Amino acid sequence: MSSPATCNSFCQNPGTLRCTRCKGANLKRFYCSAACQSWDWKFHKQYCSKKAYTFELTLLGSSNPDIKRVFDIPAWFTFRQLHYTIQYAMGLWNCTHLHEFSFQRLSNSHRNLLTPRHDILKIMPADHLKDEFDMPPMPGMPPRRHVFKEREESLLLSDIFDPAGRLRCIAAPDEEFLPLIYLYDFGVCINLYRRRLSMLMSSM
Repeated sequence: MSSPATCNSFCQNPGTLRCTRCKGANLKRFYCSAACQSWDWKFHKQYCSKKAYTFELTLLGSSNPDIKRVFDIPAWFTFRQLHYTIQYAMGLWNCTHLHEFSFQRLSNSHRNLLTPRHDILKIMPADHLKDEFDMPPMPGMPPRRHVFKEREESLLLSDIFDPAGRLRCIAAPDEEFLPLIYLYDFGVCINLYRRRLSMLMSSM
């Protein structure tokens, strides 16, 4: 038998009451009393009855066991807010180094840090995006594939994952989402294995 939910007003009492408007929503709020629900409304009203997505993160290169995190996040969150959520979920990283999201086509099913990247859509901070430039192909090599680029501060999760999202056809060209990679540079080591941390994410 599952343990009772905790009241979302942070009083730590068991919560048995539910927000009636959120019955069909992914994000569920529980309360121990009407007073606690009233206190929480100033926070809850931002996403009351709105949709949320469940993400599963897997740390690439981890095994026995795999290092994973699973969390719900509101559909109206931006990718910048997803970045902060990942930082918190992985143990309060300091959010101070380079990072980016990208939807990629994988060359094989065994993804690791050295797997060649075939970016389809890159999502990054605006100040990094303006410094991004496309390298010309090496002599004798085929032209590089076009990569779509978006700012994480303004791109909503619903722009990608909602059935009517404006970029869904890019991230899910065959009605199946490409792998979403979150790349975070700790900036403390030269060795690629230690310097860069990648995560494979899926929206459940």
